[in-house]
Amino acid sequence: MARTAITIVDFGDLLSGGSASLESISVINGGSGNYLDTGGDLSGLIIAAKNTGASASVMTILAGDNPPAGRSGLGNLEINVPATTGFVMLSGLESMRFNQSDAGSPLQIDWYTAGSTQIYTGASMAAYRLPTYA
Repeated sequence: MARTAITIVDFGDLLSGGSASLESISVINGGSGNYLDTGGDLSGLIIAAKNTGASASVMTILAGDNPPAGRSGLGNLEINVPATTGFVMLSGLESMRFNQSDAGSPLQIDWYTAGSTQIYTGASMAAYRLPTYA
């Protein structure tokens, strides 16, 4: 099953009063996982995750392929997101650990209920990219 894309919002659009909103958090696709089309560039990427479900959940960012991710041996990154009012923000991901070998090096993300292998459907997330200035 194909993963569902989560759109990366330009954070500069938020700062300039554009159409983007901090509240524009997408419900995740629990059946097949999600991905962020980063084009291999993880710099300035911020991921916001929210859980309103009754159970804690685990957001898993999958380790990349070697090559190009020479540090993929460090494994997946698992982030615990508490139940009911859980909110987590994450940044500082490195491409040497998470880039995939397929087109665009998408960042692949799965969600699970804590302590389970069942993909969790009660969570939502958003992704933002900080602007770069020359």
